[in-house]
Amino acid sequence: MRTVQRVEAEGLGSAETRLALASALNVAASELLLRSPENTSHTVHRGLPRAALLGWAVGMTCALGAVAFNYSVGNIEAAEFGSNVGVIWGIAGATAGFMAALTGWIRSRA
Repeated sequence: MRTVQRVEAEGLGSAETRLALASALNVAASELLLRSPENTSHTVHRGLPRAALLGWAVGMTCALGAVAFNYSVGNIEAAEFGSNVGVIWGIAGATAGFMAALTGWIRSRA
């Protein structure tokens, strides 16, 4: 039961698992599309790599920090500060949406 759940969730299974499932389902083993656990180095991660999310967070923090610094030293007025922060958060939302769409696309192809 546990092996079947793992194969359903991850799509991973050894040659022995493939043969056992094929026998139980009365189908040819070649009809089962399982990835071999020994060959998973090229598989796609289930989500975005942590490095991508960390890079996004660092970039957004630096952008907000730059706007706040320019406001604090008097280079920009309060209205411009608010406008810049709004643009930054808009870009943050757009990139987060893009990353979510990309993750969904990657998962659908895996």
